[in-house]
Amino acid sequence: MITKKQVIDTLYNRLITLEPIEGEYVTSIYEWEWQQGVSLYTTYKMYKMTGEKKYLDFILEWYDRMIKEGIPERNVNTTAPFLTMAFLAEDKIESSIDFEKYVKNHAEWIIKKFPLTTDGGFQHLTREYIHREQIWADTVYMTVLFLAKAGKYLNKKEYIDEAIYQAMVHIKYLTDTRTGLFYHGWSFMEEEKELGKYHWARGNSWITMGIPELLEIIGEDIDKRSERFLKEAYVRQVKILIDYQNNDGMWHTIITNRASYLETSATAALACGILKGVNLGLIDQVYYFNAFMGVRYIIDNYLESNGDLKNVSYGTPIGINEEHYMKIPFCQAPYGQTNMLLALIELKETENFHKGFTMPWKEQN
Repeated sequence: MITKKQVIDTLYNRLITLEPIEGEYVTSIYEWEWQQGVSLYTTYKMYKMTGEKKYLDFILEWYDRMIKEGIPERNVNTTAPFLTMAFLAEDKIESSIDFEKYVKNHAEWIIKKFPLTTDGGFQHLTREYIHREQIWADTVYMTVLFLAKAGKYLNKKEYIDEAIYQAMVHIKYLTDTRTGLFYHGWSFMEEEKELGKYHWARGNSWITMGIPELLEIIGEDIDKRSERFLKEAYVRQVKILIDYQNNDGMWHTIITNRASYLETSATAALACGILKGVNLGLIDQVYYFNAFMGVRYIIDNYLESNGDLKNVSYGTPIGINEEHYMKIPFCQAPYGQTNMLLALIELKETENFHKGFTMPWKEQN
């Protein structure tokens, strides 16, 4: 039997040592991108949960190192690391870095200069491509959460209102009304009308996690109609997710296609979003068990003794068919360990797990 804390320690110790390996799909923790941004936010959550200084020390060291290297051009994905900055600024954490200045500047850029699609959605701008007239599910977690938190911290209602609108416009166009699940992406261009219209699991998970996070960040600064819209979309999605959950607790990389492989990072993130909803009272306690099953199965079958995770799919652009998603290779990337940590944070402290092989911290008989 192993404890929640032991699993967290194993995953976290691997997360902060991830470095590229020649010939293998391994992503470094030291890069100013979405993967690392989500990892920082997770580390901050662990700091707040435990009070352990090692988590805060890593965050501050990461920002110091990456700012010295130079913050890259602004886009959806490079917005993710700014989210934790807003929390650090609010906490008045002592640092040589002026977190408030960075938060103010970046939030203002989003409001004034972020490229928009038809209907005013955040265009999924990245380092590599402008993705003209495209919106992606990822943006809800990578950019919208930051804008909402910046609005709360800076007391800027227009930022909060824009974050709410962006969440709603993404849900409007990404919702598959036949299932209640979300498409990975949407293009307003007629020649790209089939692009991204697939129920990719990790794409869905950014919204499953994103809506409860957004509602928690905003608190009472949301009108009742918008709050109802977001809650209804979330609850509808969760109910359908349970219908497609594998008997072992996992989800397939294409949620509705059982011929597609089981995917670890998506299962962990979907479990996190469900657990967060339970903890916030958005959904019934009965869903806790479904989420726990997914986390437990990953620990028992996909977690290696060094903290590596199997069946984590590589970074995935939107595709034109299901085969595109089913051919994405596996990798070691920060969002693998991070999504598991996010799920574990939401689990009850008393949870324990069985493990089929000897872990480095497991007592020997």
